[in-house]
Amino acid sequence: PQNVTKIGERAFSGCSSLTSITIPDSVTEIGKSAFSNCTSLTHVTIPDGVTSIEKDAFYYCSSLKSIIIPQNVTSIGGFAFHGCKSLTDCIFIPNGKITEIKSFTFNLCSNLTKIDIPEGVTTIENNAFQGCPLTQITFPQSLKNIGHLGAMIKMESGTTGNSAETAIGFKSIEPPVLTA
Repeated sequence: PQNVTKIGERAFSGCSSLTSITIPDSVTEIGKSAFSNCTSLTHVTIPDGVTSIEKDAFYYCSSLKSIIIPQNVTSIGGFAFHGCKSLTDCIFIPNGKITEIKSFTFNLCSNLTKIDIPEGVTTIENNAFQGCPLTQITFPQSLKNIGHLGAMIKMESGTTGNSAETAIGFKSIEPPVLTA
C-alpha cells in the first residue's frame, strides 16, 4: 500500500517462502530485521525514497543475489546483509548520501567479489566485509578511515597505490592513495 512509510521490525522475518519483494515508493525506512532469515528471497527492489536500512534488515537472506542501494540512503545498520551468501552484486547509486559502512554490514557474503564504495563514504567500520572473497574494490577519494579488518579481500599490490595489507584495513590507516 502507498501509505506505508516504514517496514517495521521483524515484519517479514523468517518468511522462508518469500522469493521477491518490491517495496512501495512511500517507504522511507526498512526496520531492524525486517526481512531477516527470508532464505528464499532472491530479489528486492528498494525505492529511491528509502533513507534508512536498519541493523539486520536482510540478515541471512541467503538466496539474495543482488542489491541496489538507492541514492537517498543515509544509513545502513550493522549486519544489514550479514550471511547473504548468494550476494554477488551490491550497487550503490552514484552521488548518494551514505557516509559510512557499519561493522559487519556485508559479513559472510561469501560470493561478493567486487564492490565500488561510493564517493561520500568517509568510514568503513571494523569487519564490514569480513568473510567476503573480494578481489576488486574501489575506494572513493572521500574515504578517511578504514577500521581493523575493514575488508578482508585479496588485492593485487598497487591497485590502490598501497600494499594490499595496508590498503585493506588490517589495521586502522589513513585513506588510501587513489590513482586515476
